Order: sequence, then C-alpha cells, then structure tokens
Amino acid sequence: MAALTGTGRLADDVYLLAHHEVSGRPFLQPRAIGLGLAGGLLAELVLAGAIRVAADGLAATGRVRMRDGLVRGAHFAVLRERERHCAGAWLAFLVLTHARALLTSTPEGKTDYIQADVWDPQVILSAARRTLDFSEPVAVILIFVIHFVPDAERPYDVARSLMEPLPPGRYLVLSHAASDIATDFMAAGAEAYNNRVSARITPRDLAGVSRFFDGLEMIGPGVVPLAQWHGPSADRGLQAYCGVGRKS
Repeated sequence: MAALTGTGRLADDVYLLAHHEVSGRPFLQPRAIGLGLAGGLLAELVLAGAIRVAADGLAATGRVRMRDGLVRGAHFAVLRERERHCAGAWLAFLVLTHARALLTSTPEGKTDYIQADVWDPQVILSAARRTLDFSEPVAVILIFVIHFVPDAERPYDVARSLMEPLPPGRYLVLSHAASDIATDFMAAGAEAYNNRVSARITPRDLAGVSRFFDGLEMIGPGVVPLAQWHGPSADRGLQAYCGVGRKS
C-alpha cells in the first residue's frame, strides 16, 4: 500500500471499476461515482499522512507533498479545513472539491458545478442561468438520474419542472433503468441494490420512460433500449431506455 500513496491510483482504480472498459459508460449513479472517487482521494491522503486519523475524527496536516496533481489539489483544499471532521464530512467535502477541480473554464466555453437536489429545480435553473444563455440551444440531461426518484415523489413533475421554464427548441436527454428488459435480471439487481443503499432505484417500463417525453418532439429513433441507440449491440450491462426530445 505504501507504494500507492500520493499517486492517485486509488481514485483511478475506482473510476476504471465504475465504467465500462470499452464504451466508457458508467455502471453507477454519478453521485455514487463521485463518492467513490472522493473515498479514493481520502484514502490517498490518509495513507500519505496528509490526513491524520484520530479518535475524534480526521484532521489535515501539511507534512507531505503529493505527487499526483489531482491528489495534490485535494490536499491543498483540505489544508484550508483545519478542524477535525468525521469521515463522512470529509467525503462530502472532497466530492465538491474534486468536481470543482475538474470543471475549469476555457476561452471556448464555461463550466460550472451546482450542489443542488433534483427535487429543487428552481435552484438548479437559477444557478444554471449564471453560466448558460437560455436563449441559445440548451439541454436538460438526466442520465441515470430520474430512476432514483420514486413514484411517490412525482418523478414526472420533477422532469417537467426542469423543462417548462425553457423556451422552444430546447432538449431533454434522458436514460433510465428498464423494468421490462431482462426482467428477472433487472428485478433481482434492483432488489439487491435497494437492500444496500438509501437512494433506492425504481426501474420503469417503456411506457413509463416514454411518459417523460410527453409533449416533446422525439429526435432520432425515439425511446429505445440503450444498447440500440446507435444500432444493435451485444452489451449486457445495465438494461435501460434512452431518448432525446425537443421542446416545440
């Protein structure tokens, strides 16, 4: 383990394990990947002695110079947080730090990171207006997000509230775990996943996923299995539907 300290390899391994080796498609929800990467960075910092483990929590130190640029950037960020924190607080802090470190703007365009909840669409849209010009073509991208909103919490209203304030010509891009493809496999997978996490997944059938695009003009093949978006595929990963709709 000592040979890994400060190299960033733990976070790299998490990233590789969380994505398909050929297509690069994520196996996990983005927040789960972010927490995994933050955990890798936290482990790097602990192993290198940059974060000290104590009975009452974790505290940053300034004794070690990190070799990997990403880990070094995280180290500088945590050095500004001198107070002791529990591991969970450090993970949440590093998720945000990691996102901001990766999202840098260039003359060709701007990027931003918003720490908000999908149940607060007005917060998301207000913050997005700081970077995006809504008079230009923009898209609401819900890639493997909305299946974490259970029926009782009105997922269709969530998607609709993100699209309604946008003018015509804007897009909804959505992918969603399927309940009617490889039915037994997906049911067992969803049950196993939901037994281990608090953010439960709700796979939906073709009609249920298509409903998110009500009132939109479908682009391309419509709502289709993810593996068929660019033609037939033998990929047996997560079974899901995807689609792109345009507001008219």
